[in-house]
Formats: sequence, structure tokens, C-alpha cells
Amino acid sequence: MIILGKESNKGFTTSELLVVFAIVFFAGTILWPVVRYNHDKMDRIVCENNVQKTVLALYIYALEHEGKFPASIEVLYQDEYLSDRELMKCPANERTETGEDSDYIYTAGLSVKGSSKDILLRDKKKNHPGGGRNVAYVNGSILWEIER
Repeated sequence: MIILGKESNKGFTTSELLVVFAIVFFAGTILWPVVRYNHDKMDRIVCENNVQKTVLALYIYALEHEGKFPASIEVLYQDEYLSDRELMKCPANERTETGEDSDYIYTAGLSVKGSSKDILLRDKKKNHPGGGRNVAYVNGSILWEIER
């Protein structure tokens, strides 16, 4: 509409809006794998942190019990070495399980004097959708291992 020789712009045209939506859609499509990768990496790091805190509690327990680790993880909660049960849940585990099941496997019957190759605590298989798992050894190291 022309009023006294001037055009009146009151908004965007439909084609301009479609172009903007198309650009946003394609940018989102291109960036989605990057966002997903970062989310998986974050879950892996939080999982490793959970394992690290649990291993620390296991070592404190062992120092107070002649170098022997407890018979089960449950002892750490009963004796208040750990208080947050969420530490036993892997954030990368997308399965919906009920109950108090742990997402980690603890090897009972070990001591701090055991072989450094002995696995103290590890992720259950398929906790991480991309494969791999956090593994804590008796020597205190925590490594990311690819499942084969």
C-alpha cells in the first residue's frame, strides 16, 4: 500500500518466513550430532565421577578394616561411608529398571594388597549406548574400556 508516496512495511512476507524456518531447520539438523555427542560425553564423565566417589568410599572402608574391601556395596550405605544411592545409577543407562539395582558390578573379596589388574568396580554391560564402560581397578585407577 502506498500512502503519500511511501511504502508501508508491516511485517515479513510468507517467503521470508519460510526461508528463515528452512535455515533454522538445516542448522539444527547439522548441529544435532554435535549436541548428541556432547550429551553422551557428559553422561560418561558423570558416570566416571560416580565410580570414583564409590571407589574412594571403598578405600576409606578398607583403611579402617585391615585393608579388606566390604563384602558388598550395601555395607557402605549401612555404615554411612556413602549416603547418596544415586551414585549407583549410571546416567547413561537409558533402560527403565525398577528397584534398588545398581548399574555397577562390584567384585567382593578383594583387598588393597590385591593385584593392580583386579577389577574392583565396573559398569554393567550396555550402560553406555555407544559401547564401552568405566572400569575401576584395585590400584585406584579408573579407565574407559571399549566393550568387544
